[in-house]
Amino acid sequence: MTYDKFLKRLGTEIPERAELRFSRLGDFGTPNAGDCFNFFAHLEDPSGEEPPDLLRLIAHHPLKKPDAEIPDETANRWADFASTFLAELNVPVLYGHVANDVHDTQGGTAFEEETPGLLEFSAFESGRLRGYSWVTVITASQARSLGGVASLGSSRAFSTVSETASGAVVLRATERLCDYTDEAVEKVWTALAPILPHGVVPSPQDPLSDGPLPRLILRDAAEA
Repeated sequence: MTYDKFLKRLGTEIPERAELRFSRLGDFGTPNAGDCFNFFAHLEDPSGEEPPDLLRLIAHHPLKKPDAEIPDETANRWADFASTFLAELNVPVLYGHVANDVHDTQGGTAFEEETPGLLEFSAFESGRLRGYSWVTVITASQARSLGGVASLGSSRAFSTVSETASGAVVLRATERLCDYTDEAVEKVWTALAPILPHGVVPSPQDPLSDGPLPRLILRDAAEA
């Protein structure tokens, strides 16, 4: 089943969770012999009401080695895919990102992972942004509170700013993932600080864990 067919079927037969896994086969026909790609779609109910009113879509590319560098071509394909998909998605979008510093494979953000006591759905309820990454998707309302697409485009914090059919805005910090370094992270944080949760400070719990360190500013966004 192709990814397009997978999404079309979700429009008519809505399960609580759907999952696709693509993997190379080894010499004996076993999966996970090389690169693999995982796609998840599941319905959630943050309001406590029925039926569930939130659909989460996740694409996850596990690396062979946690500290392996991601080629620019690969990163750009993921970023372009997200932008193209969102551009045609005419439903409200609450959040999105393309990142390589998130350990949670269920759709969490680095900001949520590294900020003690921060609950994901509390950000939805308050209208705050759940986090920020190399590519970050914010709601139409959040974009307006930051001055709109034109203001974000002139902020010099993003290389690309594009609006989707639903009014959500896709923000790409740098053209290449490898250029998303401390200076670029600081610019993104400063630009988005007004809509980030205030009164909390990320505190990385395990700096020795495998994989890239979370790219976060360890200050309260209220102080930006």
